[in-house]
Amino acid sequence: MSDLLRSLCGAVAMVAALPAQFANAQTEGCIPLPADFALCAQGSAWSEAEVMEFSGGVALEMDGFWLEITAATEEINAAQPFPSSLDELAELFAAQSRNEGMDAPKTLARATFDTAHAQFATLTTRLELPEDEPMVFVTMIAAQKDEARTGAERLVLSLDSEIATSLDGVSPMMRDLADLIRPQEG
Repeated sequence: MSDLLRSLCGAVAMVAALPAQFANAQTEGCIPLPADFALCAQGSAWSEAEVMEFSGGVALEMDGFWLEITAATEEINAAQPFPSSLDELAELFAAQSRNEGMDAPKTLARATFDTAHAQFATLTTRLELPEDEPMVFVTMIAAQKDEARTGAERLVLSLDSEIATSLDGVSPMMRDLADLIRPQEG
């Protein structure tokens, strides 16, 4: 078998190994996400991001920014009314910090807003790191508009950056990302 043919067979095997849902969404310009959402980044800076799938979610890396997208915990999914899911998220962050011997992150802002496709609640925190620069994390919880009141599965998007340590540097990017989140079709 020629080297070219062997390479083509390997490429076909790799494509066949991709989940059909991921391959279909990629060709349509969207990345499938947990909780029946998709990230449709065509025409945005995020369309150039490196995409890494992992068990339970997707991560994107772009120009010093790291976006992790996962399904929400049961507690966040169950929190009612929808904005109270931020209380569950803040408690989760505080517990994680305590487990690592650090103080809980400082809350800088909380907000809720809607896009054409989903309802969002955001929590912006600043984590003081021992022997390092502080980091700002903006975390969004997304609920499909028709499911926001029912406690159905929600999506958690967490953005952090090595280059932005203030609210002004990260919050606008997260708002732009919200416009890219859509219910997954299919």
